[in-house]
Amino acid sequence: MIGLLIKDLYTLKRQLRIVVLISVIYFAVAVLSKNLGMFTGIAMMCAIVLPITSMAYDEQCKWDRYALATPLSRTTIVLSKYVLGVLLNIVGVLLVCAAHLTGARFGLSVDGELLPTVFGMSTGALAVMSVILPLMYKFGVEKARLIMVIVFLVPFLLVMAASRFQLELSLDLVKQYVYLLPVAVIGMILVSLYCSIRIYKGKEF
Repeated sequence: MIGLLIKDLYTLKRQLRIVVLISVIYFAVAVLSKNLGMFTGIAMMCAIVLPITSMAYDEQCKWDRYALATPLSRTTIVLSKYVLGVLLNIVGVLLVCAAHLTGARFGLSVDGELLPTVFGMSTGALAVMSVILPLMYKFGVEKARLIMVIVFLVPFLLVMAASRFQLELSLDLVKQYVYLLPVAVIGMILVSLYCSIRIYKGKEF
């Protein structure tokens, strides 16, 4: 498992440099505009994109054929992608918190809703990842790109529809059940992992 994670991080070495550069640029823009919300979104987006990029490289290099010729089990190979996604999500959360604390030194006020906001975006990123990974294992990276666009588009359309028909959720009601969010996301990840393993075990390379 550790070897697979190291392989993925080494594969993403160039992309990680680009992510760091983009993060620095967006942080500078956020400080100048006195709005760190955009930086938070970018950090969580990277936590979704990087595992997908790792799978794209594996598919291009036909890495799965080599991996299955080793003692590695298919379950371990699939599980490593989920672990990578969770680890990158945690790193993203830490970067966002560090950015807000650093921004406070530049005179930016720290949002009182910072932790709930970061928590919501983090769990949202994990939920999106749990939907995307089985699709990519089923259809491949290239064929799944259109489906990924739909996955990202559906929540946006639902929000727009709710706004158009003036459907409002009580903030107190949301806060009352916010503790169920981690349980729901963990459940989604476990179901997603099970589906991905089943799909991967049935594939021929």
